[in-house]
Amino acid sequence: MESAAISFIAQVVTPTILVSASGLLLLGLQNKYARIVDRIRSLREIERELRKNEAKQNIHLQLKHLLRRAKLLRTAIFSLYVGIMFFIMASMAIALYALQLGSEVAVIIFFCTGLFSMFLGVVHAVLDVQNSFRIILLELRRRE
Repeated sequence: MESAAISFIAQVVTPTILVSASGLLLLGLQNKYARIVDRIRSLREIERELRKNEAKQNIHLQLKHLLRRAKLLRTAIFSLYVGIMFFIMASMAIALYALQLGSEVAVIIFFCTGLFSMFLGVVHAVLDVQNSFRIILLELRRRE
């Protein structure tokens, strides 16, 4: 039979595993976000140097799509950070509940809010992937 201490530790660790999963997602998303910002800067520099109107329009379209991607990734990153915060709060609420100082309802609310936030972050990351293909098509059209 499982001891109360082992059960308690298992309950507290569960949200922590989701914090780790969120952290891995954040690492990848923040790298993508940094690359997008760098790409926007380099395209703006190219745009300033170009004289041909058609090429400038293509770069302007790419910048528009990159800005949309940056907004999607910003929201995904924000949502994942909020999810991590709620998973940590769920772990603390579990500890308080085990000490009979907290509410079981608080644990459920914090945990479910963390899951919902994580879900929103993943949805925005998927939307970013969908949007990224448009930029590739624009880039290929520019080089023809």
